[in-house]
Amino acid sequence: MRTIRDLPIVQDGNNTLFPDGQIKNETAKDPGTPVVREIYGDVITNIYKIIRDAGVDFTETEDSESTQYQLLDALKVFVNELNDVLQVLTVDENDVSINVDLDNLPNNYVFIGQVSELLSSSETYDLTGTGDNSYVFSTDSDIKANSQVLLVIQNSSVAKIIDLSKETSQTTISLPYSGVLSYNSSNTSYYLSDGFILNNGPEATNVQQVIRVDQGDNDILIYDAVIHKGALICLAKTDAATVYDIYVFTLTNFNTIANKLTVTQQASTDHVPYLFADAGFIYLSNNGNNTADDFKVRSYFLGLKPFTLTQSSDITLNSDFQKSTNYFIKDSKFYTFINGNLYSYPFTGETRNFEKFLNNTNGQVFTQDSKIYFKSGFIGNLWNI
Repeated sequence: MRTIRDLPIVQDGNNTLFPDGQIKNETAKDPGTPVVREIYGDVITNIYKIIRDAGVDFTETEDSESTQYQLLDALKVFVNELNDVLQVLTVDENDVSINVDLDNLPNNYVFIGQVSELLSSSETYDLTGTGDNSYVFSTDSDIKANSQVLLVIQNSSVAKIIDLSKETSQTTISLPYSGVLSYNSSNTSYYLSDGFILNNGPEATNVQQVIRVDQGDNDILIYDAVIHKGALICLAKTDAATVYDIYVFTLTNFNTIANKLTVTQQASTDHVPYLFADAGFIYLSNNGNNTADDFKVRSYFLGLKPFTLTQSSDITLNSDFQKSTNYFIKDSKFYTFINGNLYSYPFTGETRNFEKFLNNTNGQVFTQDSKIYFKSGFIGNLWNI
């Protein structure tokens, strides 16, 4: 499309406000911008092209309240090649590219894509478009090659991918071992037993021994573990120590520590903090081992590539909160299931809520692949609570 700025005609002249030129009105003393093809031809031609490509037939009548507005009608059905057309996300190891300029999109812009290769929940990826920005993302569970996804550009550096091709959730899963992890962002069941991480493979890795060898200390014990953002998070220390360390492993390599992290703690006393997690954060009770109050919980944000842990916020639950590994987190509430009683505790600290009593019901509640399950015996049943 032509602009009028450099045309040898009368125009406004304020190129700061109107960098491509602006029409000037005619007055009694000064001439105005002429009505010529170079000014209006492209505008009219583009309007006609939009209407034609949208499949709207020209009525050859004047647009008005009593007839129609054909340009508006066309825009309502016009195809947007950015988010109305399936975009291909080309996967090359940990780099994902798309033939779209992502730099100037508003936060939380969405469009539909199709991945060329498998995206693994154990990996972190960099997304780039045709512009300069790059966006980091990971997936909650594996996404198969050629799956259709919803891509969300959350801000100038972070993206999110939602699998639209995912199969219907399993209502039951086989859990042949004890010690299923309380929180697991992947779709593979994992267990912690005497320092070993197991899955249904069956596969087992003595992660505790890996930590001991790496740290040169044969007394280190793993107290709990979760899988969060596609990484194994282990809370560990020696029996005599009062400060806990957090060891991070990728799901593709349990034989090598990806990073060792230590959060600020009260070094003089072990308050026996419990490890919790949801999709956004990991949490430690007792304000991260800094207070004797079990109901005070501290949240931490896990950064990826490299793995880092940043303190986020402190949450004061109702003082009746009883810390337990038999828990799940949903809608900004902690839920605990103890002796058949299901209680919820709002993050905002209001009175705990009695949800239900399940008589003669013993088992474990846990979260796997963003869904809540109840384990009894060797079976986990989907719990739609």
